[in-house]
Amino acid sequence: MIKCIDLIKDYLPDIIGVQEPVKNQIDYMINKLQQYYRYYGKARDLANSEHSGIFIRKDKFIVLEDGYVWIN
Repeated sequence: MIKCIDLIKDYLPDIIGVQEPVKNQIDYMINKLQQYYRYYGKARDLANSEHSGIFIRKDKFIVLEDGYVWIN
């Protein structure tokens, strides 16, 4: 995970999509990237289950509205 964070910090992409990380992974990423990104996402069903979400650069975008759509 450390190499992943280092890579993100090297390139600072505008938007990062994540698929199926668990809560502790999301919490780690939020902690390490909070200087640059704001996270928008939600657990599939329980707080500790897999998440889907995106990290958006705080200095480039203003989120006017957010929400979730689950496709079954």
